[in-house]
Amino acid sequence: MSKLEIWLEDEPRGRRLFFWMVLPALGLFFYNLILTGIISLFILLDLDDDPVEFGIKIVSFKLPIILLGVAFIEELLFRLAPLSLALYGPENSKITDVLVMVVISSIIFGVLHGGYFNILFQGVDGLVFCLVFLKCGGWHHCYWKAIGASTVCHAFFNLLISYLAYFMHGV
Repeated sequence: MSKLEIWLEDEPRGRRLFFWMVLPALGLFFYNLILTGIISLFILLDLDDDPVEFGIKIVSFKLPIILLGVAFIEELLFRLAPLSLALYGPENSKITDVLVMVVISSIIFGVLHGGYFNILFQGVDGLVFCLVFLKCGGWHHCYWKAIGASTVCHAFFNLLISYLAYFMHGV
């Protein structure tokens, strides 16, 4: 067994599960914040642009419900569907199949969020959501628990980013 497989075997429960839904979202929030700052130093992104064009849109007070719904649909498409297929492969190539699917799913997730440049942002986010999915039950075929954990993490991250955009730009 590889170190990754051993790590995935230790499925979090109780408080540890809660931390696996919240801490990755906070980490991604700061990663995206820092990366945006670094890129803006090189003037690849103009932060004075209209934030809607930057891909951020706040939709009234229904935002948390909308973000949870969107996160759930994206988790079904980019985590549950591809990773469950990879997990049903032969046991001797299971970890390789899963890693390949994580990379492919994350790249597609990034590209569909706005283009190849978005792989640096949403692609990395997708990779972390894949790890949350696998760690929180997906590796053991507990898909409802896994999709719940990755959806909560994803929705919480979307909420953080949206409220940051709201406070920075007053969208």
